[in-house]
Amino acid sequence: MCRRAGVRIAAVDPSASAAGVLRPGDVLVRVGGHAVANDGTVLLGLDDVAAPADGASGSGRGRRGPGGQRLRVLFGHLVSRARVGDVLPVRVVRPVDGEGGGGGGGGEHARLDLYLT
Repeated sequence: MCRRAGVRIAAVDPSASAAGVLRPGDVLVRVGGHAVANDGTVLLGLDDVAAPADGASGSGRGRRGPGGQRLRVLFGHLVSRARVGDVLPVRVVRPVDGEGGGGGGGGEHARLDLYLT
């Protein structure tokens, strides 16, 4: 049984920053240095959570979920935090020609840069 994490790209909007970079069938395994789980979430550490807008240091409450675990958010949160002109590094497993994007866990690993427009 394959235990590889990540989410398979079903389609890419031709007007999106990812057009021409990501392809249907790619398996997105990292976004901005964060591993993507099978459910499309990434684990945010304390350094990834924005400080309070008023500049108060706070006690760190709210930075962890119930029971003290770190926060899991959809990987799109990382994309939405980036600004136009930023470069967002991603890692994918790209099916080798002839695999057809099916399961099996094989493929070429690629580090790609998304230039946000």
